[in-house]
Amino acid sequence: MPPCVRSAFHDFPADKSPSLHAKFLMACDEAGFSPRIAHEAWQMASMVSLVAAGMGVALLPAQDFCFRGTLTGGRPSSSSGGPAVSI
Repeated sequence: MPPCVRSAFHDFPADKSPSLHAKFLMACDEAGFSPRIAHEAWQMASMVSLVAAGMGVALLPAQDFCFRGTLTGGRPSSSSGGPAVSI
């Protein structure tokens, strides 16, 4: 299992972004764990701010991996090739 399984996760709300929410849950399921969702954030800036503040980790879409050059701790996930961001 990935080392982040015990971390608090930040997710996109299912009612605002059903596709991203479903992809997040599917990625966790494929990795063999159920995430502990600590917070839901609709805006990418909010998600990045929560992660940057050390309040957990987030899975972000590949096109948003580099959010204005501020993601200094971002790293690609080994399972999907998409980015898993932890700062």
